[in-house]
Amino acid sequence: MDSVTGIARILDTSGQTVGTGFVLTSDGLIATCAHVIADAGTGPGETVNIVFHCTGEERQAVVEADWWRESDAEDVAILRLIGELPEPVKPLPLGASTSAANHLFETIGFPPTNPTGGILGRGMILGRTKINEMPVLQLRSQEVTGGFSGAPVWDCTTRRVVGMVTATADPDDRWRLSETAFITPAETLRAVCPALQLPDLCPYRSLEAFTEVDAEFFFGRERVVERLVESLRREPRFLAVLGPSGSGKSSLVQAGLIPHLSRGAVPSSNRWEVMVVRPADQPFHQLAAQGLTGGPEDLAGAVQSWLDSHPDRERLVVVLDQFEELLVTGPEEVRRAFLAQLTTLLEAALPVTLVLVLRDDFYSRFAQEVPALLLWLERGLVNVPPLLARVEVQHIIKGPARAVGLTFEAGLVEDVLKDALESASAGEGQVGRSTILPLLEFALTQLWERRRDGVLTHEAYETIGGVTGGLTQWADRAYYGLEQEQQQLARRVLTDLVHLGDESQGLPDSRRRRLLGSLYRAESDQKTVHRVVRQLANTRLLVTGRDSERGQETVELIHDALLREWALLQSWLKEDRRFLAWRQALEGWLRAWVESAPEILSRRDSGRLLRGRDLAEAEQWVAERKDDLNATEKLFIEQSISLRTERESQERRAKRFRFGALGAIVLLFIAFYYNH
Repeated sequence: MDSVTGIARILDTSGQTVGTGFVLTSDGLIATCAHVIADAGTGPGETVNIVFHCTGEERQAVVEADWWRESDAEDVAILRLIGELPEPVKPLPLGASTSAANHLFETIGFPPTNPTGGILGRGMILGRTKINEMPVLQLRSQEVTGGFSGAPVWDCTTRRVVGMVTATADPDDRWRLSETAFITPAETLRAVCPALQLPDLCPYRSLEAFTEVDAEFFFGRERVVERLVESLRREPRFLAVLGPSGSGKSSLVQAGLIPHLSRGAVPSSNRWEVMVVRPADQPFHQLAAQGLTGGPEDLAGAVQSWLDSHPDRERLVVVLDQFEELLVTGPEEVRRAFLAQLTTLLEAALPVTLVLVLRDDFYSRFAQEVPALLLWLERGLVNVPPLLARVEVQHIIKGPARAVGLTFEAGLVEDVLKDALESASAGEGQVGRSTILPLLEFALTQLWERRRDGVLTHEAYETIGGVTGGLTQWADRAYYGLEQEQQQLARRVLTDLVHLGDESQGLPDSRRRRLLGSLYRAESDQKTVHRVVRQLANTRLLVTGRDSERGQETVELIHDALLREWALLQSWLKEDRRFLAWRQALEGWLRAWVESAPEILSRRDSGRLLRGRDLAEAEQWVAERKDDLNATEKLFIEQSISLRTERESQERRAKRFRFGALGAIVLLFIAFYYNH
């Protein structure tokens, strides 16, 4: 690091070092992790002892209650030094983490091996992921370990602190992940503590949803947000938000509705608690991770227990985002149990609000799966308008830039606005389809990354290919930037992350989140798959996360817009559709077989194995695309073939027995006839 003058050690009540902190501002604000403060034996509103690394001077600081975030959330604690900063202590400059992937970093922490002198750490910032649904950046470093929590991560390229060390990964039984750590981005620190300055903060969200911490940059959707608020005023128990893919449903709820609720837009809503959950194929686990345990048996009881333990909260709001994933990827038994529990929860006499966020092209599937909730739809449904007014698009473009002091070159706003409206034309010059939003937001983010002295330029806009060309160019660059031998593997990975729809039922293709391990085809495949996924995640084509229940990494496409706009991906899906559709169906059969006895192969239900035409089709695909099947799928098919072979052998023996028995009877009859 260029300077260690802003580094501090955090002490517990016995004077032992429990973590690291760093100075944020000249008036004495210091950042560290909430779990470090908890380890120090103190908390919000209390004091903690610190030691400045460069002087050895011990001082006290107050843990600011307003800027405290629990360790199972953002895990941030902001301290305010009592008195002035001593010389030569100086604050470290913060910088945006948006473009930090693949940059080298430096840091310093105080692990048990050297709790007072400190240990320097170096490594690489790999890219974005999530822990407990909170955004983090993943690091690779040989030094970062316990004692580095709360340490600043100094980006050697931008010469700014882009985040704070928050966690390290637990190595597996092969000691992999021993060099993996995670950091809280600088953007999160600023969101927790608005007093911080982040001069190069990107106000656009690319293909990611706006969340509550991005509310100050969420412009142009006030009309729809007010409809969401008004719906909850009429019916506070239920709200369904339906709209086309890419119309900003998640952003409307998280960056629009939730901040309004926290400000009391609905009577007493400033005393409501909001949980945002993406149920996908593990709905009960996702709720349990938020504190609602016991859901599979009694979700209403879990909500009651939560309310009892949080008497300061008058109502619990559960937001189920991307609800369509549950309908198409969730195991049938889990899905049916969860939907039944939701129905029971709504009927319970509890102060609870259920918010469903759902793509409107999955409405018929929703009605088929959850007919009991259709009556609730009549009471609390807001359809996101398919059209955006010209003035709304203009605010979406200009508002975020103005919020951070960016300016556009003369005429550029009009050019972007014109391209957005024309490419999403609804037949009128002043409106455009809301599905243009992912492309628009992506283009604006690309413009920001190519800014020059705080100005967004025409030159950059032409370079990225405008609103419609930017996404395709970027995706193509990410793919063709791979080595040639990696491209075929990347194609397989990308198509594996798509859940195929069904035209006959009006269901479109959609992205799906998968465990990284499910993308391997063999043990020898792991390193190459891991490398390709990392490269595609670094270019933000993929998003990685962590399944806390299974302790495994997850992977998914960054946005459904890729399915609509990226011609290369569309061509792969078209060419491989028959095989991908069969393999998708195979997953259901395979899951039922494995779950019949997960640990013991010999006890698995043979009635779940393939037979007849299904087995014949599987044999055909094994012959044609054996390398595209993983070890478990191959075993499933092999066991099915073995069962068929065994039954055919049994039938042949039975036939021989019947023939032999019949022959013996005939001989006995003949002998009897001649003897009498």
